[in-house]
Amino acid sequence: MEKGSFIERFKCLIIQPARFLYESRQRIIFLNEKRLSVGVSPITSSLERIKNSLFLADTYFGFEIPHPVPPLYQEIGPVMQESYPPLTPKLSSFLSLHQRIMYVSFGMQAFTTLENYAILLKSFLEVIDRNIIDGIVWSLSGLENFPTLSDDTQLETSEILNNRYTHIYVTTSSSLEELTPQVSILNHSNTKIFLTHGGVASCHESLYVGKPMLILPLASDQFSNAEKLEEQGVALKLDKMDLHVDDIVRKIEFLQLESRVKINLKRMQILTKINSKRKYRAADLIEFVMKASQLNPNNNDVKESVVDNRHMKEGKESSEKVSNETNSESIEPAIEDIYEWLLKEWITPDSRMGFIRGKYLDVYGVVLILLFSIIGSIIWTGWSVVSFIVNSIASLFEGKLKSD
Repeated sequence: MEKGSFIERFKCLIIQPARFLYESRQRIIFLNEKRLSVGVSPITSSLERIKNSLFLADTYFGFEIPHPVPPLYQEIGPVMQESYPPLTPKLSSFLSLHQRIMYVSFGMQAFTTLENYAILLKSFLEVIDRNIIDGIVWSLSGLENFPTLSDDTQLETSEILNNRYTHIYVTTSSSLEELTPQVSILNHSNTKIFLTHGGVASCHESLYVGKPMLILPLASDQFSNAEKLEEQGVALKLDKMDLHVDDIVRKIEFLQLESRVKINLKRMQILTKINSKRKYRAADLIEFVMKASQLNPNNNDVKESVVDNRHMKEGKESSEKVSNETNSESIEPAIEDIYEWLLKEWITPDSRMGFIRGKYLDVYGVVLILLFSIIGSIIWTGWSVVSFIVNSIASLFEGKLKSD
């Protein structure tokens, strides 16, 4: 929102959080009713469930807008696979026969209107006709209810969907077993542009191989992803409510020819590849939590170890007595919140100090009082001095007038 208007920033700071709180409150009420019905204690806030929890985020600096985050929030993305499915022979042949390919995919769960699909199809034919792009690979989740072109376009839609048109290759991904090898397509040297819905995984994959994106956001975080990547200079976004053929054609041409886009992409590709190694850190963090949980003082094995050590040291009291003392005095009272103990290296002290002490509001308050006191004293002293001087001068004039 760095360049947003006052209204946009007001919505971002006030309206959207208020809407989120209201909607989440309704969900909490509904879930609490379900919890009570099965004998589970209700919660008062959605944040209560994740308090003192380690949060691993599949994102990274460069992709996100810079902002401070708490220690328990660890960025470990982009999480990329070690290997990806290779190109099929037909796809490989199509990619090799075309020099400037645009790959189109909106995922398996994102859909737009038939009118928008028709506009996109017209745009594809236009960029091919103008030789801006000479090939398009279009991954569809299914061929049902696909629009037909009812204008003067010579090409039949059925010819495109059945791959009888030499410049457009259509693949279908109706299940996880039939997924189009997206990364392999994007990584091909002849693929120049990626038209996507802006899903975070697709964005990461495109940046990893250094391909510019034309983003048509359809739902959820896709809108913010489009804005962030457009701000980074590696993508342009479309409006699903206001699609136009000329606008799509112009943006495809810009992304392919603009030198600044290539420079920005190279920078983002470096950032993405460097940060992709952090998935191993994520595994290390998970391993630490798993092993540390076994050292929980409320764990029976740990209790027995503590009991045995104390018994050997004292040599007089029975293990049963020491065990009871250990359980009642040493271990259990010290651990009020096992998750707080488990992740104590990441939990900041201010979370235990309360809002006023944690934010140093009491200290700032005293400083302000002292400053106001000093300023007030200076003003009072100055006023007193000026008043004394004025009164003295006035007395002198009065005495002089009386003597005259």
